[in-house]
Amino acid sequence: MVMNKEQAEALKKQIYAQISHLPKFQQDEIKKQIDSMNPAQLEEWVKQVQGQRASEINEENQETCLFCNILEGKIKGNLVYDDKNVQAILDINPASEGHVLVYPKFHKRFLSDLSKEEISDLFNAVKKISKALVNALDCKGVNTLIAEGKVAGQRVPHLFVNLIPRYEKDSISFEIPRKKAEEATLDKLAGKISSEVSKLKEKEKPKKTKEEIKKENEGLKKLIENYMKRKIP
Repeated sequence: MVMNKEQAEALKKQIYAQISHLPKFQQDEIKKQIDSMNPAQLEEWVKQVQGQRASEINEENQETCLFCNILEGKIKGNLVYDDKNVQAILDINPASEGHVLVYPKFHKRFLSDLSKEEISDLFNAVKKISKALVNALDCKGVNTLIAEGKVAGQRVPHLFVNLIPRYEKDSISFEIPRKKAEEATLDKLAGKISSEVSKLKEKEKPKKTKEEIKKENEGLKKLIENYMKRKIP
């Protein structure tokens, strides 16, 4: 049975509350899409979203993650690098000879999920392995690639870096269709992105402790008292 108009409006309010943490432009896009739906369309849309989320949860399950299974010894991997926080193996379906996959030893899907220290550990390993590939295989270059998200071609729901050795006339191509963007479009996009970057940088600032706030308030209080003393004849 299709929901009625009142139920649809109540559901829309719930959805708006759930997306309130998203950037404003994303909220506006979702609201515009939802506002144009009748109750039947809204109900179908919710079912699709729920089904997609269930699929994503299943994909993100550590028990089915290739790299987690290799780390636990359940699947064999051709190890080329191993330290406290990072491991690297040869790709069994390489784009070129010596294609290496480098990944953190904890189940995280996106680069933004890692701390600064974890990112440092990962790319220090990438740097060493990249140099080792050039020395060991006499390749002429290395492509360093990361795919984040299924739509971007991420094959495993666990962050990893592809290191693909390049050889003369290896026939590998990374040509991507491109077209010139309008200046107004670039300005708009730059504004949106820089705004979100500023918000993220603000969140990274260390919060003041209660003791620091107390000292600041005491200092401000003394300044005001000294000022008032000078003002009173």
